Amino acid sequence: TLLGDIYKGYCQVCSFTFFKIDNSPYFELHHIEPNSGHHLKNLVLVCANCHRQFEYAKVIKKFDDQGWLSEVIFNQKEYHVKQVIKEIQPKEFYKTVFL
Repeated sequence: TLLGDIYKGYCQVCSFTFFKIDNSPYFELHHIEPNSGHHLKNLVLVCANCHRQFEYAKVIKKFDDQGWLSEVIFNQKEYHVKQVIKEIQPKEFYKTVFL
């Protein structure tokens, strides 16, 4: 839900999206490392085409110094991966609790 809200359904790799009949954006989530859980650094919001490429193409992944996926190469074609979430200040995630 968080990634869907941040990226509005646009693929982090190629920026493609389309809207379903109910007018919500279609997207898929890809786990960069399948056995590493649902941490935000392990997830990318992608279109169906990029998801299939992650699964079946020759893939080279590049990470920045904070561990975020920054570039991906599918069959020798390079893409910059948009990572808006790492620019959000941590205090924006805090919840105010009133007792």
